[in-house]
Amino acid sequence: MNEFSFSEIHLNPKINLYICILTFKKDVPLNIRYKYIHMKKIYSIFILFLVLFSGFSQTPNLLKMKIVGADGVDETVVRIISASTINFDNNYDAYKVLSTGVSQIYTLLPNNTMLSVNSIPDIITLYDIPLSVKIYADGQFNVNASGLLSFSNNLGIFLIDQFNGTVRNLKTDSLYSINAMVSQSSNRFLIRFIQRPLNPSSFSATSQNPHQIFLSVSPNANNDSIVVVFNQTGIFTSTIDGIAAGGINSSFAGGTVLYKGLSNGLPYHSGLSPNQHLYYKVFSYNSMKMYSSGLTSNATTLALPIIQVTSLNDFGNQYINTSSSDQSYTVSGSNLNANIIVFPTPHFEISSTGGAGFTVKDSIILPQTGGIVPASTIYVRFHPTAIQSYTERIVNVSNGADSAFLYVSGNGVSPYKTCSFNLFLEGLYNSNTNMMNAATNGITHSAVWGNGVADKINVELRQENEPYGLVLATNNVDLKTTGLAMFTISAEYNGMYFLKIANRNHLQTWSATPVSFAGDTIYYDFTNSAFKAYQLVGGNIPQAKVADGVYAFYLGDLNQSGLIDFDDFNLFEPALTYGTVGFVSSDFDGNGWVDADDFNLFEPRLRLGAFAQFPH
Repeated sequence: MNEFSFSEIHLNPKINLYICILTFKKDVPLNIRYKYIHMKKIYSIFILFLVLFSGFSQTPNLLKMKIVGADGVDETVVRIISASTINFDNNYDAYKVLSTGVSQIYTLLPNNTMLSVNSIPDIITLYDIPLSVKIYADGQFNVNASGLLSFSNNLGIFLIDQFNGTVRNLKTDSLYSINAMVSQSSNRFLIRFIQRPLNPSSFSATSQNPHQIFLSVSPNANNDSIVVVFNQTGIFTSTIDGIAAGGINSSFAGGTVLYKGLSNGLPYHSGLSPNQHLYYKVFSYNSMKMYSSGLTSNATTLALPIIQVTSLNDFGNQYINTSSSDQSYTVSGSNLNANIIVFPTPHFEISSTGGAGFTVKDSIILPQTGGIVPASTIYVRFHPTAIQSYTERIVNVSNGADSAFLYVSGNGVSPYKTCSFNLFLEGLYNSNTNMMNAATNGITHSAVWGNGVADKINVELRQENEPYGLVLATNNVDLKTTGLAMFTISAEYNGMYFLKIANRNHLQTWSATPVSFAGDTIYYDFTNSAFKAYQLVGGNIPQAKVADGVYAFYLGDLNQSGLIDFDDFNLFEPALTYGTVGFVSSDFDGNGWVDADDFNLFEPRLRLGAFAQFPH
């Protein structure tokens, strides 16, 4: 019989305690069954009682999460009901009302509504539910779970502590102890429901030669990662959810790990003996290290070592249209009835002598005597013709024997790399355009270096350590009005180098730190911080601020001495006196003549006494 009644108890004139007494059957809607007793607020103190109800312990797919602390115990419920939604459902969910002074636990809807009972629909793949605790004093707390056996073995349930990154598989370890502070309590956890992954679509093992077995795996519909193990008995053990497979050659599921990762990276099983029989098992696994039931296969390596070849290392990077150094491998054969013939590939030349006689056209014949070809050395070199990666195979064949393929690989790379830098020259910078003016000749007022080019700079690469010697110098590099300077250098320069930039009437400036030239393209921006330029201890700020967040090289070093002083003024003063017209170093703003505007730019730098700063 369903009964719903109230009674009122008057404890004193200031306190009214209302008790909602419920007796019910299991089929009464949960939001009716799971009510709370609420004591009215008196002097800012709330006392919240939960009326525990019958039937939960017998309900399938029902998870109880409990927090236990010195101040008491509280519980929240999550259950899976097909007819429910991820939002609030009147028939299946119940709100959470917090009390004061007692540790509490509850879940959150996507809109952050607090629930004491949270019903969710069936889990298709993965679903996370925010789990919050409310504590009023720092201390030791236990968060534990029950009802886990009511869920399918194919559904994993994990507790994720978002504060410290701990992940707990609740089905194997339902108790979690924390030392919690009040500041860490809200939104601390996630409950993650995740379905066990399906097996891969297919799995097969095929003998490749006397020393290799070829494995082929098609992933499941979710393209989950796989782990492949092998043994000699064919007896494998069950996996344990939440336990990661170790590295290659480690033990797992009663076998030895051959591979783990995406299925398209599965290698040959190499280094085997002739006529060796092996069993294999492949499992799919998901992000929480839950494993599928697994697929098995087996194969036996070929019995006769008809042709054997050793391997070659990857040739790595090689400049296009050039040949690499030699590598060599050996080929041998037994029980043959014909010679071994070695065929080259389009980009991997072969020779029987090494250092000479390389060809991509002619094959090499290794004669057999009495069915035997003794170990013979074949030299290989890489000759790429385009910027790309190459993987080709050198074929070793003999009539009636299985071919032996030697896979060779390398990368064709450009002999040059592109360097680009952003920098501004203070004298030419125009704050109205946030660009530089092009230096003009003062007569026709046309750009000296062509449209879009502000001026020329000289670039040096310097050693990253003492004595900071010159590595490479590139002069007369176009500096665009945008601040961009670009040029190419040989790809052989691939270390760490300081940049030294010089201009005819500005102070030489070095990069703040060595710059890596390891890549195909190099970029460095001086403009976005004054301290992208090198600064000595006690030195002046290494670049001039020309706009908010924009910095430029100091103007004024006319004699390129590395110091802006009266020697520079003595060069500047005659040009100012005579109003020199043309492309001259004293024309700092680049307008084609030397005038008071140039003096107004120069005078503050003279007073500053700025000097070139670089490592010593």
